[in-house]
Amino acid sequence: MTAITIGGAAGAGAPEIGVRLATSLRLDYVSRLALRTLATQLNATPEAVWMKENHHCGFWERTGHNLARAFEAMGEYGIMEDPLGYPAMAQDPFFGMAPVVPRDDSDELRTEHQDIPDDEYTNELALVNHGFARKSDVVLVKRVGCSTLQGEEDVIHIVLFASRDHRIARLSNRLKTSSIEAADVLKKWEKRRSVIFNHVNGSNPHDRDLYDIIIRTDAADESNIVPFIQNELLQRGLLSESVQSRLRN
Repeated sequence: MTAITIGGAAGAGAPEIGVRLATSLRLDYVSRLALRTLATQLNATPEAVWMKENHHCGFWERTGHNLARAFEAMGEYGIMEDPLGYPAMAQDPFFGMAPVVPRDDSDELRTEHQDIPDDEYTNELALVNHGFARKSDVVLVKRVGCSTLQGEEDVIHIVLFASRDHRIARLSNRLKTSSIEAADVLKKWEKRRSVIFNHVNGSNPHDRDLYDIIIRTDAADESNIVPFIQNELLQRGLLSESVQSRLRN
């Protein structure tokens, strides 16, 4: 099995690069499906879990986004037109699937993010990430995959970073909002990212030793990033034989 985690600074392009890399390597792409799985494990609605992860920035409440609109605005779940022509990620389903139901007939789904304790969220998140990493060859985007799967065999960690101005511009475009608003969102997401990494295993997302491949996305033509990553993975022998076989055929 080969599992690849892609994360990094908010606005550096992990969702876009993750979609493209999964397509190029013919791997499963998991982002919003992880949200649904996590919601099931937490006995909560996907909306409650998503707000658990994003309420700190305040943007979604201020703009009145529901979950579907938030997914579309973020572009991070494959519902976007890719300028490089990569397809939307149909293999990462969410909408159109049966709704999450309580695990027990006597239970009710949690509908508010405040009802999900931090410890329970991080523990279940780690289990969900491990489950996907062991199930198939997969690209896992965001949700601290790097931290929760640190030290696991056959898991490759990629981090992306870029200048603050570049990231603000990307977020402003994704969120269809001003650069001032995007800068505020970026600042709060970065703070949240550090808190979650520390909460999971005491790590710091800025520690370069956590990652196998580090890429600055504003210093290269984006069309060259996926070929570069793929070549690095092959040259270092980091891809499983099953993935290499698919690439040869």
